[in-house]
Amino acid sequence: MKRRGLAQLRHEFVFQMVASNGPARLVDVLASWTADDPYVVTLDFDRHTDDHPRWLVGRCLLAEGLIQATGLGDVRVYPVPGDPQRVGLELSAPSGRATFTIPAGDLARFIQASWSVVPDGQESAWPPIPNTPAELIEQSERGDL
Repeated sequence: MKRRGLAQLRHEFVFQMVASNGPARLVDVLASWTADDPYVVTLDFDRHTDDHPRWLVGRCLLAEGLIQATGLGDVRVYPVPGDPQRVGLELSAPSGRATFTIPAGDLARFIQASWSVVPDGQESAWPPIPNTPAELIEQSERGDL
């Protein structure tokens, strides 16, 4: 099975950045996922700038956050209380903390599309990994890696 060219998903989101002392700000975010690394969703914020922030977030964390609060440390995801149409995303870094809300339906469709390629719970079986050095060399020579 070829690793190159495996399924990739991309979706343009508009996150709402929640401000504690002013109006919310809309932020363009490109979410991308690939079957090459099925555990991770990459979030590129304000990617039209030279030095845009990029966060790698677990696909299962985003999926669980649609239903219940989840995450410890740098990333938390949760249903927004009183607004079932939105999901909260909190990101913490040494440089600061940001809170966003995301359209829940868009996020759910994105996650579901990734599950149609690599089902939830099947990530470790995807893509097939060579069992022996000989298989590794063979797959490399065929261009499968």
